[in-house]
Amino acid sequence: MTDVFRVDLAIAEVSAVWRQHTIAALYEMAKNAPGQSCELVLPRDSLLVVQDATLARYVLKENGANYRKNFGGFTALFGESRLTADSPLWEKLQKLSQPFISAARPAEVAVASDRHFTNAVQQLLASRGPNGSIVADRELSRAAARVVSEVALGFETLDVDDELLDDFRTLLELGSAANWNFGGLGGEGLEKLRAEGEAALARLTAVINRAATSTIAQTRDASLLAELVAAPEVDLVSEVCSLIFAGFDTSASALGWGLFLLAATPGLQQHLRAQVMGVCGDAAITIDHLSQLGDLVAFQDEVLRIFPPIPVLGRTSIAGDTIGETQIPAGSRVLVSIIGIHHDRRRFDAPWEVRLDRNVLSPERGTDQALPFGAGRRVCGGSRLANVEMTTAYAVMLRALEFNLPDQKPLQFEWTASLRRVGGQRLNIRPVAR
Repeated sequence: MTDVFRVDLAIAEVSAVWRQHTIAALYEMAKNAPGQSCELVLPRDSLLVVQDATLARYVLKENGANYRKNFGGFTALFGESRLTADSPLWEKLQKLSQPFISAARPAEVAVASDRHFTNAVQQLLASRGPNGSIVADRELSRAAARVVSEVALGFETLDVDDELLDDFRTLLELGSAANWNFGGLGGEGLEKLRAEGEAALARLTAVINRAATSTIAQTRDASLLAELVAAPEVDLVSEVCSLIFAGFDTSASALGWGLFLLAATPGLQQHLRAQVMGVCGDAAITIDHLSQLGDLVAFQDEVLRIFPPIPVLGRTSIAGDTIGETQIPAGSRVLVSIIGIHHDRRRFDAPWEVRLDRNVLSPERGTDQALPFGAGRRVCGGSRLANVEMTTAYAVMLRALEFNLPDQKPLQFEWTASLRRVGGQRLNIRPVAR
């Protein structure tokens, strides 16, 4: 089969590389076999990695009814939530929550994002070490979680503190370890992490229930939170955890990679800062400003292409099928490599370069060119909210901070639900000179 190559994971050395450096392996696959599918051969099974955008859309959309979502280890943590459930429960949860998420007004998202990321800037400046060194991940996650809690869920009293973020991170690490065993974690290590996950979930349960009770008592406004509390089929904690995670972890991941790219390309950083200052000046960032920040939006699209927050989408076939030239028996696992699609040099010349004229998400190029939010019925329901939030956040941070790389160390990746850098996004910052 000319369109498929095979990697034998039964070979111990190959298996170790895949488990320990999965993301790096996906980037290498994209580089060395652009657009080709890859069969990962396991001792008793195999799974197909799809790297072509047309085949990916077939799996995710055109024949999406034949491929159920595979969240494996996350189900035990987040319960039967919108994140992990499949039909028909997923459809009920989607109909319950999506109207509120879609109704989030872009103007209100911009206002909330401006406020929370302005606060994040102050926290980053206050936490600087020698030479202005910071690790940006925690403050980005905190701000993004506060935005989605406020504008989508309707929380007024959920305190997104360090402990809450740490508990979310523990659950995500356990889910990844149980689902894919990417880091080779097993035995005592997995059991230890499982115990930590149970303790984290217990703390989250107490915090969410307390905040939900307080919020609903203080407001008469209709909100997604109130609907979740009233719905008998909903596990409140699982659903809130899923929606907050889906709303903040991916956005924070993209923002971190964007800051890395800005620090790595000073000329581009200066250009985008000049655009922000020319459009916004020192005023609060509004939705009207965002429509005038064309190059910043194009940069944001390139961040999502180069470093997709969700690098792989897992599916399991319900009935037998054919993907390209590959026969897919019922019950087969399929991985859609968003990294492979976004780094397919047949479609994107010099895929590691930031090019503001690519317009990768514009209707003119067709919607199958880049899939940072997935496709089909399980496409990200908060993509519009996330795009407004991220553009606002970039504008806020570019206007206030200069970013530099502290070193030129090679990138190392980790994947705990969304794509992160090992050790976090380590940067040097300083206030923009006025």
